[in-house]
Amino acid sequence: MFVGWDWATETHDVTVMDETGKRIDRWELAQTEEGFAATLARLRVMWACWRDGTCYDPATHQANGKIDTTAEAPLAA
Repeated sequence: MFVGWDWATETHDVTVMDETGKRIDRWELAQTEEGFAATLARLRVMWACWRDGTCYDPATHQANGKIDTTAEAPLAA
């Protein structure tokens, strides 16, 4: 899983690709605490899906209902 983060003044673009270069998801976030928190939670779900080989749905940002997306959840296995 590869994450590209385009940093700008007011908003930022995030793109996530798999190991083949296929885009998995892309979104824009505001430079606010809420924007960063939502992005980190979304990336935690994607990381867990990639790590565990489960399915990630970019439309709902969910994976099989078994992924821990709390702020305390580690990003690494």
